[in-house]
Amino acid sequence: MKKVVVLLVCVVVVLVGYILSDKFEITKKNSDQIDIEVGEKYFDMGSKAYKENDINKAFKMFEKSCDAGYMDGCVTFGGFYYEGKGVAQDHKKALEIFKKACNKENKGGCYGLALLYKTGSGVSKDKNKAQEYFKKSCNLGYNSACKEISNEENILSQKVPENFKEAEREFKNNNFRKARSSASKACEEEYLEGCGMLGYLLSADMIEMLYKTKNEVEKKDLREKFLKVLVDTSNLCLENGSKYACKVGRFILLFSGGKMNEMTFNIFQKSCGLDAKECDWVASFYKEGEYVSKDLRQAKIYYKKACNAGNENSCENYRKLN
Repeated sequence: MKKVVVLLVCVVVVLVGYILSDKFEITKKNSDQIDIEVGEKYFDMGSKAYKENDINKAFKMFEKSCDAGYMDGCVTFGGFYYEGKGVAQDHKKALEIFKKACNKENKGGCYGLALLYKTGSGVSKDKNKAQEYFKKSCNLGYNSACKEISNEENILSQKVPENFKEAEREFKNNNFRKARSSASKACEEEYLEGCGMLGYLLSADMIEMLYKTKNEVEKKDLREKFLKVLVDTSNLCLENGSKYACKVGRFILLFSGGKMNEMTFNIFQKSCGLDAKECDWVASFYKEGEYVSKDLRQAKIYYKKACNAGNENSCENYRKLN
């Protein structure tokens, strides 16, 4: 596939506005000792105060939220120091707070850290470190970070072709044969999300064929072809941020007989960041203690996230945990 030339656009972001926007999605990993619910309550109080223009109260509530171990509270708290809202501007303090959140796999924390390294604010300017943290934030599901990555095949830089628009319409209508045909054409035009959808749909077909095939020689040949499709599709997810490619995690589990590894978990986690309905999978891993330590509070967070996105099964599972 030819390299797609990407024009990097410098985006000035107000981190406080970013955190409080409706588009922000929570991504966090906290230890069992941290009271996430207390932190979330302080975060909600801070958000309310901020919207009411009570900056001092908002600052104090976000500080308490961060102290309770709620990483979104930390990112917002750091944002006040970044912007100098309600407190003297202090980029070194913002750096310290963002680093804490990023180390807990929070995409907003990694994004803020990247911006500081990119501009040399509170730290020596370091393009490589900025790219490292932009990439980490992107992999955790924050699209604005993906736009900052020096990647010539960045999926967000590509113009959406008509073939892919048609593929998405057919996909939503469950006309998967037609969707695959249109996705294939979009992929031939080197549109990466088209290749991602094609990989996902091919995986769905191949897993069905694998279960139906009785001949061992044919099954072995099919498994080899299927493995290649899974590898290519996984790369489109992890390296290029294809939403459809990231749905392939379920087929990887089926192919491997239910065995989970770090790469597969990362695919599910990234899928959750790109499409909140997919967070149901991550929630179930925390609920059952599959690959990650069993953590019912984390399970509730991800079930709630998927529920809010319209996943009814997640809503039911969330209610059962309360």
